[in-house]
Amino acid sequence: MTKEQIIKSGFVTAFITDYFENKSYSFYPDKDRLRYILCNSEQEKKEVTIKQIEKTKAKISKLGFEDLSFAYLLSCKPDSRPNYIEPNKRFDFWLHRFSKEFEDNIIKFDPITKAVYLFNKVPELTSEVFENESEFWEWYPKAQCPKTMDFISIIPNEADLLSQIEYDIQEYNKNEYWEFDFEEYERFIDVSKPIEILFNLCELLVQLDRLEMFNEFREIEPISKPKPEQENPKDFEELFYNTELITPCIDILKELDPPLIDTDYNYIGKLKGVICVWIGELQRQGIVKSNYTDERKLFASLIPQKIKRFSIDESMFGKPQKKAEENYGTDIKTKVSKIKLSQNSH
Repeated sequence: MTKEQIIKSGFVTAFITDYFENKSYSFYPDKDRLRYILCNSEQEKKEVTIKQIEKTKAKISKLGFEDLSFAYLLSCKPDSRPNYIEPNKRFDFWLHRFSKEFEDNIIKFDPITKAVYLFNKVPELTSEVFENESEFWEWYPKAQCPKTMDFISIIPNEADLLSQIEYDIQEYNKNEYWEFDFEEYERFIDVSKPIEILFNLCELLVQLDRLEMFNEFREIEPISKPKPEQENPKDFEELFYNTELITPCIDILKELDPPLIDTDYNYIGKLKGVICVWIGELQRQGIVKSNYTDERKLFASLIPQKIKRFSIDESMFGKPQKKAEENYGTDIKTKVSKIKLSQNSH
């Protein structure tokens, strides 16, 4: 496949989105939770936050793309208008920008293989590239060189990389959802400049989001919690205004294509963000109650009471679930509306 075909397939934007969701909603929250739970005072938590800000800044600097980072951070500051972007629109905007940055920074997904072919066609060169590899690397642009400059490693790996990308695109076209094995792609980082750049941009987006999160933590002064408007429920059923709607609402997850649960309420889905979209829509249409204390933690603990073999990190609630919204949002909204309409007609 050509670079243009791969870009057009949506591979790059899907890769960045999945990487971001995996790191931001699963990998880092587990580590952050441990850091803060070990603190014995608000002062210790403040010190942990400051330390994490410095570490995150260092990672951002190491990854490069200074102009992109500056523009992103500026878009998070309300007083930087017209550069400010509302939080609910920010991820989509920067997903497009980061994808475009990647597209502009690469020539092909197998650049060395193609360059070797061209190198051998130059009549002025004294020997073929495999006979004089050092001459090739002197000729090849330094900014585009992979970490490992060895044809024996690079050329077969570039072929394997293209095969892996083509396979993932074919699976997406068949199943209508993306699923990436990031460990499989990580093995190409040292021998493929395009994949090195792609992972760097993915990680940069994650670290910029984390920096903004830690900055918000630092700005929040600890205050006494107001009395909640309603007591937090202990059971899943208590989340609903009308318990008669519980079964039809859960059945929505069976009726989706592909379904999220089986007939015995076992979780069989591949995209946990759909649960966030589902519960959010139930709230928006007034079927599930709102304004609980620590609502995200509440959902993360109560939903697994009803959906078996399922767990979810509380940080996923309230975060943009772009992939889940695209694949399931309209269908969920339509099904919830029908249930709401049925309730109102009685």
